[in-house]
Amino acid sequence: VVCSEDAPLIDPAQAEALQAGALFGLVADDLLTACADWPRADVPEALRQPVTAVIPTLLLSGEADPITPPQYADSVAAALPQSLHLVIPGYGHDVLTMGCVPSVVAAFISSGSVTGLDTTCLTEIQPPPFFVSPAGPRP
Repeated sequence: VVCSEDAPLIDPAQAEALQAGALFGLVADDLLTACADWPRADVPEALRQPVTAVIPTLLLSGEADPITPPQYADSVAAALPQSLHLVIPGYGHDVLTMGCVPSVVAAFISSGSVTGLDTTCLTEIQPPPFFVSPAGPRP
């Protein structure tokens, strides 16, 4: 999927400029090398068009998500007039099970609407402590 949908859009010079000064190697080069001989499917141009819908939509993001950062959901929300974008402070990818998020999602599914959804509990979610050893975080 990545070799068909994402790799063709990579500009190696732009990727190098974006990653200048990073401590890690150029991931874009690795991906392009891996995809060079990998089978690819033709991807219709419509795949890259924004999804539009008038159904209630709940968007969840982790504030520190490097894979799908909150600005991606902001872009999606622009074409979803009945959407609500919730950003979980201090978290990365996959926030569905964090804190009270499951309760908020359940309430959304139960009501079928983002209107009036109580999200005040999200302010109480704290990011997990940083691991400084294999034994886990400090108490």
